[in-house]
Amino acid sequence: SRMLRSAVIFYGGGQVGFGVIDQKIKDKLVFTNHKGAANSIGFVENFPPPPALGKSYLFEDVEQGYEGATTFVLPSNKQLYEFCFTVPMSKDMFRTANESQIMYSANLSRYRLFGNIQNCIQEFIRSLGYTCYGYASPFSGMMPAIASAQLTGITEGNRNNGFCTSPEYGPILGVLSLVTDMPLEPTNPIDAGIWRFCQTCTKCADACPVNAIPKDHEPSWDVP
Repeated sequence: SRMLRSAVIFYGGGQVGFGVIDQKIKDKLVFTNHKGAANSIGFVENFPPPPALGKSYLFEDVEQGYEGATTFVLPSNKQLYEFCFTVPMSKDMFRTANESQIMYSANLSRYRLFGNIQNCIQEFIRSLGYTCYGYASPFSGMMPAIASAQLTGITEGNRNNGFCTSPEYGPILGVLSLVTDMPLEPTNPIDAGIWRFCQTCTKCADACPVNAIPKDHEPSWDVP
């Protein structure tokens, strides 16, 4: 884990956390289907999109995972692990929002940087004799990275539109997670006081121009 953390940071990542993909993670976090063509604004008014638009994720008794015509197959006979990492983005560029192309460029920079990090880290893990399963598209992995970031201890939940905040980088970051069969020592969730702070601070909600962020002091599933 220490070696992989050093490699991820060397290739451009920020904080790195690790987790075990057990049955609970498979049942609760691994997506049923990849977003595929469903990741389109065309479904904003026609939701939900049909699952067939994205390949399904399956666990099967195979030596190595592979991509089929309609599926992404992962080995069920090997212990798999995840590692999640942050990609810091420019706070100064984000301060030019709202409706700023400069801010949009900063927001998309995580995917541009992630493409390089993923290629490098996959080759690094392959050179050690293991496999690293990456993103099937630039915007979508096999599980929600924000959940992985909180479970592996590199962020906490928050109120604003990023849904997580890092003690080191704040909310201006990307979080991405990859899967590997290389054994990793899991890290634990953290309590840096961020979630508790967000329960009483409503600055992001007060500044939201369309009132899309709730101001409740306790979490709720109700739409604001």
